[in-house]
Amino acid sequence: MRLAPRWAKVLRDLRDQKARTLLVVLSIAVGVFAVGMIAGTRQILTHQLNTSYQSINPAHALLGVNGFDSDLLAAVQRMPEVESATARFSLRTRASLGPGRWLDFTIFALPDWENIPINIVRSESGPWPPPRDAVVVERTSLPMLKSAIGDTLSLELPDGRLRDVSVVGTAHDINLPPARFTNQGYGYATFDTLERWGFPKQYTSLSITVADPQGRNDQEYIQSVADLVKDKVESSGRVVTFTYVPEPGKHPADEVLAPVFLLLGVLGLLSLFLSAFLVINTIAAIMAQQVRQIGVMKTIGARFGQLVTLYLGMVLVFGLLALLIAIPAGLAGAYGFTSFLATFLNFDVVYEGIPVPAVGLQVLVGLLIPMIAALLPIRNGARVTIREAISSYGLGKGRFGQGSFDRLLVNSQRVLPWLSRPLMISLRNTFRRKGRLALTMVTLTLGGAIFVAVLSVRASLYQTVDDAVRNNNFHIIIGIDRDVRTEALQEAALQTPGVIAAESWGRASARRQRPDAPANSTADNSLPSLPSRNGQADSQVSTQPGMPGGESDEIRINAPPAGSKMVNPQMVAGRWLLPEDENALVVNTNFMDAEKDVRLGDTITLKINDKESDWVVVGVMEGVLDQATAYANYDYFSRLMGRTGRANGLRVLTNSEDPAVHVRVAAALEQKFKEDGYTVTQLSTRAENLEGTEYQFGILVNLLMVMTLLMALVGGLGLMGTMSINVIERTREIGVMRAIGAATRSIMQIITVEGILIGLISWIQATILAYPLSRLLSDQVGLAFTDAPLSFAFSVQGIVIWLAIVTIVAALASYLPARNASRLTVREVLAYE
Repeated sequence: MRLAPRWAKVLRDLRDQKARTLLVVLSIAVGVFAVGMIAGTRQILTHQLNTSYQSINPAHALLGVNGFDSDLLAAVQRMPEVESATARFSLRTRASLGPGRWLDFTIFALPDWENIPINIVRSESGPWPPPRDAVVVERTSLPMLKSAIGDTLSLELPDGRLRDVSVVGTAHDINLPPARFTNQGYGYATFDTLERWGFPKQYTSLSITVADPQGRNDQEYIQSVADLVKDKVESSGRVVTFTYVPEPGKHPADEVLAPVFLLLGVLGLLSLFLSAFLVINTIAAIMAQQVRQIGVMKTIGARFGQLVTLYLGMVLVFGLLALLIAIPAGLAGAYGFTSFLATFLNFDVVYEGIPVPAVGLQVLVGLLIPMIAALLPIRNGARVTIREAISSYGLGKGRFGQGSFDRLLVNSQRVLPWLSRPLMISLRNTFRRKGRLALTMVTLTLGGAIFVAVLSVRASLYQTVDDAVRNNNFHIIIGIDRDVRTEALQEAALQTPGVIAAESWGRASARRQRPDAPANSTADNSLPSLPSRNGQADSQVSTQPGMPGGESDEIRINAPPAGSKMVNPQMVAGRWLLPEDENALVVNTNFMDAEKDVRLGDTITLKINDKESDWVVVGVMEGVLDQATAYANYDYFSRLMGRTGRANGLRVLTNSEDPAVHVRVAAALEQKFKEDGYTVTQLSTRAENLEGTEYQFGILVNLLMVMTLLMALVGGLGLMGTMSINVIERTREIGVMRAIGAATRSIMQIITVEGILIGLISWIQATILAYPLSRLLSDQVGLAFTDAPLSFAFSVQGIVIWLAIVTIVAALASYLPARNASRLTVREVLAYE
């Protein structure tokens, strides 16, 4: 079948200008690929993660109990409000990684290994259950242990005894956080093994699901059932140490993934937005180049609507060709990206076919966005009159020299006579088509600003880590199994080579007993919103009335001695502790975020070691990469706990900032305390405590960098397209220069310098835009991961790196058009239309 003449013309134009067609198609494809990859990843990941999570029948509520037996478990299972209940025993140990190096390692024991009704654990390899004196390791923990199946693992029990166990297999527990994130490992052993180690057969945690189907997605209802179970347990004489009700129906990672996908999605749409600019530039150039053809078509009867349809058809072909590239690449990218994230979220990806909504979105944006972008230049080009078309020289209406800026540029050669004529030609050509220049600038400027912003997020992360270090002026935390005179503890530490200071701190875990206030209760609003670490009011920290009753999540209590040199609080409200303070607390901003009804000066009730006590909040300090924490005076805290003059933990300062030195000193400290007859229950260095957080942030920064490079690619394609169009429009001009003796090198220099000038101007604009964008991105990343903005640090290094990148990209993008221009002969120029 023979094509209609108009469509034959479209295909001929695409075929004759292969380089231009390829540039536009690739530019659109990159943007559509980014949108498809992000949308597909979100669809696949959200569906498969939640499907995998629901397949383990996750607990609706979890209670910690100080030891109970199967009779109590059976009693809870008989409660009418409870559909199912199960129990676990957990044992905190440390696994040896080599001389002086340990990894916290939690061992779980299950009542029934074959029938796990809640929080199902699946065996992946090896015997299940493991034999005596053996463990099955949760699969994400195996690399952390630097072990393989068949190896022997040396474990240190809470009382300091060492036991060797065989690693006989791996299991998958999606309910546990990946070991790399928490910097600790997990494993499973039978009660036979634990009883040989001296631990009785009992349970320490209770998991339940509720019976009412309508209440399974109601967090308040689940909390009410958990409270009934708690009452049941406490009536048996046991102590409930905590109650936790997760958000029903959602994997714990959902809260973090949502803002991450939002951020990546915005970047994907930006890359598509930048692709649209190249479409505008290209179509505008085509309309200018074919203005005489438009005049001829109008002469023989072509109407405005027909011309618009003709050129929109060309754009439609661009979009269709781009989809042929973007859809397969987007699918591959979505599954690859999902698999990449799945390794960090500890679940398996199963191929389930094509994510239809994501592909549909690609088709929609791949066809609609380019056509919308091209509509204005097509409309303007199709409205040209026959007289204007026939008299056109092919350079459009963008002649240089008519504006005040143009005249200033022309006159500058008189003031700066050292400017060479080729350089002046490059300057004039750069600003000849200001509209096209502006569109090209947008692509390069946004790409550069986002590149610098991502590096600023990275710099802000390290600044935040530095701030966390600044708040805590110590290198090592060490804890032992019993209370000892503070002087003896400190003396033992100071005898260790490398230690220059040691302080005995009290430490405990607490839970706030929240008052049962009505929802419409009000509180004194005299205290203003507390400032964030960036010095601005932070709604994440400001207090609000109306917190529900019950217990809070776990709160860490630190009790440094008066005048401690190892805590450097950055106060945001109130004051620090005074030596004479007794029941005074300084809480961090993480505490204030969790307990939104608490205000400066309030009296709160804390439950510590099953005893309730009242405390007055006298200050709020900055919490950086921290959990909810409260600080009290050691003297009062030790008296309250019945430990006057005694402690079970130390903060240690070494003579070096080198993390390797901290590890060596920590090993020496542990050896010293063991020789003195103490069992070390906690040992960590500053670097180890921050490692998991840095790892999580590193993943996000790498993802953002991939998106930024895609945007830089779009910017480079846009610049190459602009330079190619400029060369086409100036074909006759270049021919005249060749006719009067211009050398090939001079022609290439003019075109290349023009491209580099565009790159440098975009770099200046990107530098200006980068600062506010960097702050915005840094704040949003911090809120997504730590519920507080990061400590902002602008990356000057990023500006320098982008200058190098944009210069290289501009030179490469200009090379092909410059080479083509330098090869034009006078004969080709005379024949050019």
